[in-house]
Amino acid sequence: MAPKREITSLEDYKRELLARSEVYRQTLALQRSELQSSFAWVPRSVGMARSVAPLLAAVVPIAGFFFARKKLVAAATVKKAPEPPSRKGILATALMGFQLYNRVRPLLTAFAQRHPERHSQNRR
Repeated sequence: MAPKREITSLEDYKRELLARSEVYRQTLALQRSELQSSFAWVPRSVGMARSVAPLLAAVVPIAGFFFARKKLVAAATVKKAPEPPSRKGILATALMGFQLYNRVRPLLTAFAQRHPERHSQNRR
C-alpha cells in the first residue's frame, strides 16, 4: 500500500486539476458568448445578400449595356486613321510564327512517325 503522504499529494493534485478544469470551462463559455455576440450580424447580412442577389443578376447586365453604349458612342465620334504596319510589328509576327513552328514541329514529326502509311499515301 502507498504511504499516506503520497495519497494526500495525489488528492491535492486532483483537486488542483479539477479547479483548473473549471476555470477553463468558464473561460470557454465566456469566449463562446463573446463570439456569438460578435457574429450576430452574419445571418442577417447573408439573408440580405441572398435576397438582393437575383435583383443584382438582372440589373448588372442592363447597367453594363448602358455603360458600353456610352463608350461606343464616345469611340464612334473620335475615329483615328489606321496606322500602317510597322517593320517592328512584322518582325515580331515573324518571330512569333517561328517560335510557334518550333513548338509544333516535334508534335508533327511524332504524328508522322506513328502513321507512316498515311504519310506515304499522301506522297503518291
